[in-house]
Amino acid sequence: MLDLVGIPYVGSGVLASALAMDKAMANKVLAAEGIPVPPGVVIEREEFDKDSMRRAQAFVPAFVKPSRQGSSLGMSLVRRPEELQSALERAFAHDTRVLVEERLLGREITVGVIGNRRLTALPVIEIIPKREFFDYRAKYDPDLSDEICPADLAPEVVQAVQDLALRAHRALDCRGLSRVDMIVAPDRGPVVLEGNTLPGMTVNSLLPKAARAAGIPFGDLRDRLFRLALGKE
Repeated sequence: MLDLVGIPYVGSGVLASALAMDKAMANKVLAAEGIPVPPGVVIEREEFDKDSMRRAQAFVPAFVKPSRQGSSLGMSLVRRPEELQSALERAFAHDTRVLVEERLLGREITVGVIGNRRLTALPVIEIIPKREFFDYRAKYDPDLSDEICPADLAPEVVQAVQDLALRAHRALDCRGLSRVDMIVAPDRGPVVLEGNTLPGMTVNSLLPKAARAAGIPFGDLRDRLFRLALGKE
């Protein structure tokens, strides 16, 4: 609606917002650009049968999640094949399309990106959940995870994940800001889990925290996002 009436706004447009919200479609685009994503399979509710269950079981241990949902709602960690049915039912309660992705073990990180034509990758944050994974509760209860910024990573790894975040931002056609979640797996290197076009913007959220580590106070970050929305940068 804002596009139609010519009112500028902070953040990505319709295409990037819709694309990043659909994890299955975003993975197709990222993979087409040579960006590593977790191995997995998409299951449609109306096509769910024994054959699709067998295809999904090939990726267990796996994360099962609705394709078009945020904040890890409806997401489950499946350790054994017999847990898959209930995890799929939980995910189907939130969406008709579900993604089953191989669980990759490694260090969970996130990289914020700001900019339009000239992009800046912010310092890397490592997320260390105190629960089994970074689920809905861990995302919104600060006592349930540790967030290390800047992450204690080798310089070459920092460069690699920041470059990957910039590539993902461009591939998804993001604008203004984004945050790219990844896992650094010892046997595979960094793998992109998803791109967020609407990262949290409270003072304690991950992207503002990374901006502070880069020497950008919250007020300056806010003003820069306004300038980006107005096309002044």
